[in-house]
Amino acid sequence: MKPLKNKTNTVPPGGDYPFGDLRDNPGDNSGTPVDRNLLGDIHRTVEKIMDVSGIVANNLDDNEANGYQIYDAFVKAIRGYRITTIIFNPANLGSEISVIRDELNLGTPTTTKTSAGVYEVVWSVSKPAGYLLSLKLFTSSIEREGFISPTFKSINPSEPLKITTTNISGVPADIVMPLNGVIIEIRDYN
Repeated sequence: MKPLKNKTNTVPPGGDYPFGDLRDNPGDNSGTPVDRNLLGDIHRTVEKIMDVSGIVANNLDDNEANGYQIYDAFVKAIRGYRITTIIFNPANLGSEISVIRDELNLGTPTTTKTSAGVYEVVWSVSKPAGYLLSLKLFTSSIEREGFISPTFKSINPSEPLKITTTNISGVPADIVMPLNGVIIEIRDYN
C-alpha cells in the first residue's frame, strides 16, 4: 500500500488527520489528483476482498436498497461467515426470542411450545432449496443441567428449528433458564 502522505498534493499527517488527508481542488490543480496513484490500492484491495469472499459483484451501487456487497464481502473474508444472534428464554412467555444481531436478515422468528421443554422456532424467510445455515448453541452455565450441548448442526431456515430443554436425566422438561436465557448463533457460510 502506498501511504496517503506520499501521494501528490495531500495534507501532511497531523492533528485530527494522523495519516494525512486529501486536499480539495479549488480549480488551480493544487488539490489531490483523483488518479491511479490515489485509488489503485483501494480498488485492487476491494476486488481481492470480493474474490476471497466468493461474492460476485452485482454491478449495482452499494446502498440500503441494493445491499452493501463490499461490506458483506469484507465480513465474510475476515470472519468466514455472517451471523444472526438471538437469545432464547422460554421464561419470557410470548417473547421467548430476542434478536441481538441480524446480519442474515432473518428477522424475529415466532416461537411455539409444542410440549414440555420442546419449542419450535420459525423464521418467515424463504431460501433456495438446499440452503443450509449452521447453528451454534452457547449454553454456558446451564450446560451442566442438561440443556443443550454446544454443537454445530445444519438447519434449513425454511423449516422449524426445534429447541428442546431437558432435565438432568435428559428427559424433555421445562427448566428454569439463567437470567438472560441462552445465546443461539446462526452462521451463514454460503
